[in-house]
Amino acid sequence: MHRLLCALTLALAPMAAQAETGPPTAEEVATAKAACAVEVRQDCLFALAVDAALAETRTAQIPYHLNQVAIVQARTGDVVGADRTLSLTEPEEGALLSLGRWDEAYEVAKLQFPNMIVEQGTPEGSTKNGMVRAMLKAGEEELALSTALSIPEGGYRERDEALRVILDHHLSEQDFIAARAVFDRMQERFTRDQALLSLVEAQTAAGLTAEATAMLNQTEDPRTQAQARLVLARALEEMGSTEAAKAQFDLIFASANGKDGLQDWGLSVLIDAADLALSLGETAVARQHAEAAFAVIDQDRKSSRPAHIRNASNPINLIRVATVLQLAGSFDKAATLFAEAALPPRQPEDRDRKVARLAELLLSHLRLQDREAADATLQELLLIGDGAAAWAANERLREVGLALVDYGFPLDAQRIAEQLETLPYAGGKSYAIYAALLAKDPALAPSLLPGIRSSYLHIEVSIGFAQWLHASGQDAKAQQMLQSLVIDHAGRSKDDYPLPSDRTRALSEIAKAQANLGFADDAAATRLRGLAFADMNMIPGLRVTALLSLADSFP
Repeated sequence: MHRLLCALTLALAPMAAQAETGPPTAEEVATAKAACAVEVRQDCLFALAVDAALAETRTAQIPYHLNQVAIVQARTGDVVGADRTLSLTEPEEGALLSLGRWDEAYEVAKLQFPNMIVEQGTPEGSTKNGMVRAMLKAGEEELALSTALSIPEGGYRERDEALRVILDHHLSEQDFIAARAVFDRMQERFTRDQALLSLVEAQTAAGLTAEATAMLNQTEDPRTQAQARLVLARALEEMGSTEAAKAQFDLIFASANGKDGLQDWGLSVLIDAADLALSLGETAVARQHAEAAFAVIDQDRKSSRPAHIRNASNPINLIRVATVLQLAGSFDKAATLFAEAALPPRQPEDRDRKVARLAELLLSHLRLQDREAADATLQELLLIGDGAAAWAANERLREVGLALVDYGFPLDAQRIAEQLETLPYAGGKSYAIYAALLAKDPALAPSLLPGIRSSYLHIEVSIGFAQWLHASGQDAKAQQMLQSLVIDHAGRSKDDYPLPSDRTRALSEIAKAQANLGFADDAAATRLRGLAFADMNMIPGLRVTALLSLADSFP
């Protein structure tokens, strides 16, 4: 075996030497196929992927997959190979960006401007925003800034949105001087105010309380000031500076209670401030803010405005304020709002509104430790079931699932996760609940896994459990867990995978986990299984996808 590997390695050497131009020759493809049959490696996978992509291009004239090969090659460090691959086709913007060929990428994108549909923005702004992200990923911070500043100012906030991306990048690096310099270049009020909140939070978390407090002078908007003070107070509490956090409450209240009285926008700030005060043991302060929120709702209820724009007194806000009032000891006012929230809705409820209302009610019952009411609301929530899934409704279900985990009801949380799994595009939210369950009690994994229908979700949760086993020193169990996972998914029916390439992609994810946990021989064996499935009568485009997933499985 060792001699065979050496021979194949030497045979592949000419391929690397002539990797500047031209498609792989028939000899190179045959050598790559023979090499990969013994040991799956990135170089032979790329040769096979390019060959499959060229086969697709010859029949369908589609440059997409050759560009995808180049992107993966660039990501894995094979820049010469990526350049060679792009020389075989019409380069697309994404592939050129992955190689840092910025000017070429922009020129290619410009050709598409007449046909580009951008919901909120312009083709130029959208393209340059994408370039800014790619430049930051490549470490080209100065170039990213100049590109952002070259976006024309207009009504879509695209220039400031690009600057916000750069600011967030600097915050992630804790480079507060650079972040502040970018902030000073921002001009559009909304984006600038949102960036201010991020700066205040990051500076406070880093112990720069004085700098964070000084940032409050950078806006004259009372709403933003109140939100910033709340962010500051919350960050101070997390740092353990409870007295400094408490000092913010009067200032928050003053911002929400402006010269014209309590403002509608202040409702959420007052509720959040009351919640924070409760966590600090400041019941009187919590009651003050909660009763001010009650006054905002009462003011809205008595308004002459049409019902559909009287947002402060909608059922969600009624439940939120009632919950805080109850916890703060204002029982009569809480009872009034709970009773009003229980009345038939002013407007017909679609699925999303009903999910949102019941989710808020369930969260309230959990906080108030009313288990019987929580059970009844959960049953009603689970019965909604089918319907046109929307992001907002699914997000509320995720919140409920996570809350059930926090409050110690794992079986109910699992039921929410299983419901989310049946809804379109909600797999990630379902996984968040499973991940929270495992974080709280990893031993739950064996009981969770049989109920997971999605193959990908099953793999993600299993890998999470294997990582925990490895971290806790149980390497043999982690290794066995992943080996069993390979056998399970290699043996599943093809109906479990929407596309023929999906099985290879699934095995690639397992191989990556095996490699990352130090099980190199197992990872190599899993890649060989994945390659065997990739060789099974796939159309060229799907074969490319399968081969690239294997190439991406190396650490």
